[in-house]
Amino acid sequence: MENADSVERTRRRQLFVLLTSFGIPVILLFAVIDFLEGDTIEFVVDLVLASILLIALIAVFRYDKDRVTYRVGLNLLALAVLYNVALGAGRESALYWVYVLPLLLFFFLGRRDGLISIGFALLLLALLLFFPNVVRAHDYGIQTGLRFFVSFIFVAVIGYGLEASRYRFSDMLRREHEELLEEKANLEKALTQIKTLRGLLPMCASCKKIRDDSGYWKQIESYLHEHSDAKFSHGICPDCAKELYPNVRIYDDSGEEIAL
Repeated sequence: MENADSVERTRRRQLFVLLTSFGIPVILLFAVIDFLEGDTIEFVVDLVLASILLIALIAVFRYDKDRVTYRVGLNLLALAVLYNVALGAGRESALYWVYVLPLLLFFFLGRRDGLISIGFALLLLALLLFFPNVVRAHDYGIQTGLRFFVSFIFVAVIGYGLEASRYRFSDMLRREHEELLEEKANLEKALTQIKTLRGLLPMCASCKKIRDDSGYWKQIESYLHEHSDAKFSHGICPDCAKELYPNVRIYDDSGEEIAL
């Protein structure tokens, strides 16, 4: 199983490649439309957005600056989108691109950093929608602004919930993986301590001594003690007791007398 950080890095990179490979052509298409319509400012903003994605792509895969790139690049992307909102770009359609921000910010930045970025985005969005005259932004109207702001908070809550759920699930898998590794290590340690006997053991037909690999004859209990973890205690079987002590009463473990 891959390292958890490596899995997270691969997960984010895969979506980032999808985002840039699809996002850059779409933004450039909008740039062409804005240029043909004579919207110079929106054309420049589109080029800035495409440049941010391209530079971020190079920073991630060329210089391995994933974390810094996501933090800086996505926050710049959010500012560029909100600037388009302030312009009323795309005949006010720029407003609906704001919905993408919570999902991207939580996915790439995580719960804590994503929440901070979304907090700033909410503050700027509130200024643009409810105080357009103060910040000299496009006026969407109080009703549209209020409805959009509430729906944006709803999307942000969903984005946070998805990331929180993913984090809990990943953390559960990580802990289970660590427990499995610990259990595996304990089993391997136990296996190294286990001694086993294999093959044929030459045994004397009379005294029952066993011949070891060096050719020496040893008592069976000594041989087993050296080649296993078995320990011995002494007792006497009924047959031997009958032969050696015919006049002595022998009792089993339950206290009943053994008939000799």
